[in-house]
Amino acid sequence: MTTFPAALADLTGLRSEECVEGLEVWGHTKRLTIYSKRLVAAADRIMVFLLTDIKKREYIYIDVAGFPTLPLSGASRFGNALYDLADALPQVVDERAFFHPAMVLSLLHKLTSPLRRIDLKAVDITSYGTPTAWERHPEVDGVMMRLIPSRVRSLAEVDLMGVRTVVTPDCVGLT
Repeated sequence: MTTFPAALADLTGLRSEECVEGLEVWGHTKRLTIYSKRLVAAADRIMVFLLTDIKKREYIYIDVAGFPTLPLSGASRFGNALYDLADALPQVVDERAFFHPAMVLSLLHKLTSPLRRIDLKAVDITSYGTPTAWERHPEVDGVMMRLIPSRVRSLAEVDLMGVRTVVTPDCVGLT
């Protein structure tokens, strides 16, 4: 069994307790208004993204096999470790994706069902398969989703204009 914080610890060289910071900043994250997103590094189901908000502040997050952290600034210990990891991984030449800025919270309010976020601290990421292709949410522009299959309990990854989180599939209409 490999928990998500343990996998993050293996990648960054930090203790798993230090990596939990990237899973617990939802209160701040949902108040972000993202202006752009860019993939900066990638290797074997690991992707590191940079987000820029409308105030030109930069945030970094990692997506490991469909399991994302929340965006962090480089001022945090885990955020700084993600910048170091991004430098160590193969660099990606990616065009920056620009968004019509909308606060993540405003997208959440447009959803007909509330998102039921999954606590990723105890999830065994080795028990999940490759995520399906991204698809648009049928009701809300700027929201993408995909299924993370498992024989036990499938999950869904949701992208809210660049900010990703893992939720129960039924709350976004995936089965």
